Amino acid sequence: MNEGEFRAEVVKRRKEWKRSDDGYVPDHTWHWLEAEGYMEDAEVKDFDEDAIEDMVRRIDKMHERAPRGDSRKSVAADDYHHEPVPEVGEYVSARAKAISEVLAMLADQRPDVANFRRKVLGGRSRTPEEAQAMVGTAGAVADEVHKLGARLADDYLGWDEEGAVRYVLTGEAPQLRPIEARGRGKFPSRMQPFQSNVTLTVLPWVPAKEVERVYRVLQEQLLEETSRETGPRILEVAQFVWERLRLDGERESWRAWFELWNQRYPDKKFKTWRHFYEYCRRGSEEALPLYKFPEPKPTPELQREIERFIERFRKRFSTGL
Repeated sequence: MNEGEFRAEVVKRRKEWKRSDDGYVPDHTWHWLEAEGYMEDAEVKDFDEDAIEDMVRRIDKMHERAPRGDSRKSVAADDYHHEPVPEVGEYVSARAKAISEVLAMLADQRPDVANFRRKVLGGRSRTPEEAQAMVGTAGAVADEVHKLGARLADDYLGWDEEGAVRYVLTGEAPQLRPIEARGRGKFPSRMQPFQSNVTLTVLPWVPAKEVERVYRVLQEQLLEETSRETGPRILEVAQFVWERLRLDGERESWRAWFELWNQRYPDKKFKTWRHFYEYCRRGSEEALPLYKFPEPKPTPELQREIERFIERFRKRFSTGL
């Protein structure tokens, strides 16, 4: 079996296994499989049955990196943003509440806050329901209180605009956020992989161990893999091979790459080209992170609606209706 026949068999097997894209494998997927040495691996196995099934599973693994769409469709390379809310420990939460009360006490004395409360609110704080109605209605009052809230959020680090607006109207101290997290991702396309990053904004008084704990939780939410460190050599070999592919424009034999590596890095020599190839294979799998598409938690209102739906379903199922 030659490479063309092997590709056809892989597509046929994916179709038999009822993959959502009807077995289709685009050219750029084959390119990456070849660049990462998987086609060479299949050739070593003489394109046999094991090689076919192994390739199908590798393609499945690549497609798992894409959070939406399938391999036949071109996925837009736009951004997505998410703001996970880190859950902090009891000490950090209690200290944040105490600090926020001090900030609110200082803000009470600001001329802009005092003037708004006197002129617009008539010196009377609003209930949470009344406050929601005020900010939810378009007009000069809503615009003014949002601008005031934005100024407060800028002046008092750890406050956000929504909490500051609520404070102005109700007098309730905002929830101080000692650790804020903002995530950004790039949807995959033919020319880019699925990418993700996260930014933490931390008030300096938060204990370092608390920041580490929060970060580990975020890692679990964003990574399919287990965060770990390996020896750097497998990654160096993968980088070397990818660099040669990019700069040379064509694939050398594994023996030629092995000999070139030994010439350039005599202190990191390999005994055989197969040993070098195995390091490249492992490095290729290790280097590229496997991200998860973040699943936002439902709002309390939506969560209650879901629970009501489940309860109605259970009652209907139990009565046989």
